[in-house]
Amino acid sequence: MIKELILRNSIKILTVFIFSIFLSAGTMIYSAQQSVTEIKEVSFQKTKTNKIVIFLKIEGAFQYKIIELNVPKKLAIEFSPIQKISIEPWFDIQDTQLSSVRVEKVQAEVARVVLDFAERIPVFKIIPVDAGFKIELIFEETFTMEQEPKKIEPIKEKPAIIEEKIQKEALKEIPSRKAEPNYYILVKSGFGKLIDPDIHAQSSFQLYGETGTLAEHYRLDQSLIYGLILGKCFTINNINFKGSLGFSMWSFKNDGIFQYTLPHPFITNSLRSLTFTENNSGSHNALYISPQVSVIKKNEVQIWTGPIIGYAGGKITTFEDIDFSEKYPFTSSDISVTSKSFIEEKFSSLYWGITASVEYRFAPPLSLLFEVNYIKFSPNSTNLNQKFNLSRYQMFLGLQIYL
Repeated sequence: MIKELILRNSIKILTVFIFSIFLSAGTMIYSAQQSVTEIKEVSFQKTKTNKIVIFLKIEGAFQYKIIELNVPKKLAIEFSPIQKISIEPWFDIQDTQLSSVRVEKVQAEVARVVLDFAERIPVFKIIPVDAGFKIELIFEETFTMEQEPKKIEPIKEKPAIIEEKIQKEALKEIPSRKAEPNYYILVKSGFGKLIDPDIHAQSSFQLYGETGTLAEHYRLDQSLIYGLILGKCFTINNINFKGSLGFSMWSFKNDGIFQYTLPHPFITNSLRSLTFTENNSGSHNALYISPQVSVIKKNEVQIWTGPIIGYAGGKITTFEDIDFSEKYPFTSSDISVTSKSFIEEKFSSLYWGITASVEYRFAPPLSLLFEVNYIKFSPNSTNLNQKFNLSRYQMFLGLQIYL
């Protein structure tokens, strides 16, 4: 009886042991089948036939699809499931046609490869290969897209690639994109710093048989400047240019301090002084053209620079005449102003300058611009019989809308 009981218990223990072995083996097999899908390597090659080949080494089974893009000059391919990315997130290709390649996780098990192009999306081929995924970019004048999926025969210990989109669906994506707009409107506002805000003038006159003088000092203080620009972007030999026609207007203060030196009516060489002030204003409008070239472009940021040539006109207020009275004992404090008059003088002249701006394209039709200008402008004043300096540095912040 005891022997039978021991035999039964031994059989039960052996059964549990054998079941545990099979369970562990099944778990190991299942874990091996559920290996991590990983993007392990990326490489680039440019051929003599103006073709760029991008190879992605992907370990494990995955699906891919070409997503529809609203932003021009980008091509994106999504891979899933991708549990791990073991490469750098951004690669600077340093090519005039393909600027960069970005690899990023967009969801928990979804990775996206984004190709940024300098001008347009070229002809491309999507070719799955045994060790991963290959993208061929052919930069030609014609704009068509091909997808050439390669059927992979099942190989032991190597996962098969499942293609999510068929060729006909992919062919509809790129032609449906709208061409990137070339025309734009820029509305901007800013302020400036006059290089020489002071105007000095001096004249002489005869009074009581002696010579008196009038010293005029005007101080120009600039207020806000407003501008409107219409322009067009274009490309020559893979270099971005833009030409623009602009209009700007601003007003400024030209407050004056005036000092008379008057001879004495009875005593020779006994000069007296009379000082008074006046608050006036002026204005300035300009029409100009500005061709610019892109010197730096990095993703959505672009730096432009170029000359400014224009024609400006405006008005400034200057002193014209004065009447005064005096009383005994005819000292400086005994002189009083009875009337004074000023003249609103118009001016116009050609001007030139240089501009530089930083553009950030935060949406397909919209950009923010920070602009810095130097303007050389010295119109003539007939009343003062001299030129006055309106040369200045300007800074603007603007919103650019592409049409």
